[in-house]
Amino acid sequence: MRPSLVSMLRGGWFTRGRAIPDRRLRAVAFRSPDGIRLAGWYGEPDGATGTIILCHGVPGSKRDMAGLARALLDAGFGVLAFDFRNWGGSERTSVTLGYREVQDVLGAVAFVRQRAGPRHRIGVVGLSMGAAAAILAAAETPVIDAVVADSSYARLDRAVERVARRVWGPLASLAWRRTRRLGERLVGAPLASVAPIDAIAKISPRPVLIIHGMQDRLTDVGDARALYGACGDPKSLWIVEQAGHARTRRVGTREYDRRVIGFLREHVATMT
Repeated sequence: MRPSLVSMLRGGWFTRGRAIPDRRLRAVAFRSPDGIRLAGWYGEPDGATGTIILCHGVPGSKRDMAGLARALLDAGFGVLAFDFRNWGGSERTSVTLGYREVQDVLGAVAFVRQRAGPRHRIGVVGLSMGAAAAILAAAETPVIDAVVADSSYARLDRAVERVARRVWGPLASLAWRRTRRLGERLVGAPLASVAPIDAIAKISPRPVLIIHGMQDRLTDVGDARALYGACGDPKSLWIVEQAGHARTRRVGTREYDRRVIGFLREHVATMT
């Protein structure tokens, strides 16, 4: 029986006027460790042996992860897709490009553990800034059992500098100091301190899958190779030849889902 409009509204099927993309998901809210209210969609199929937390990029929202959420639910995983601070249905505050967003990932982990239990296994799939935050969070907590990092930067300062050079061209060297100062004011910390490449080795021996588009013009594919080189085993690297920034799943959805779900089945669902 299809749910009535009243039951859908009461059950949280709509977020900011837009329908939740799958009836197996429901609207939830939780807080980051530093107190920011975050909005999400959560679903836990019967018999699920693991839950995957989905971390979108910037600009963006949890809706960007809806297709992968459906594929993971079909594969028997639980799913938590959430909005980072300042995006979607979450509390409005400053965007820090990964620095404070780590707290949001840790809040999502705590939410899943509270709902599913402390022995429940957790994987994280992050896209762009969400991938950087996922790496940094997994380095902080052993509760995350596996990480898929898609289109992450290796160091925030160098990523911002590349963007400045692309925008300013020959004037970039003159504009970079001002750009860095503005960025550090926004982030609230030195940009060089936000560095997944310095944290990723701490994830080992938990597995990491790094994905990147060869045609990425925002975050260079060299960042993916650098992250892979710094990562401990077990690790995997997949470069998607025709993909631009954060477009790897769009280029080849079936292959993307096959690889990502296969990785998560091997390292999250099958381990107890």
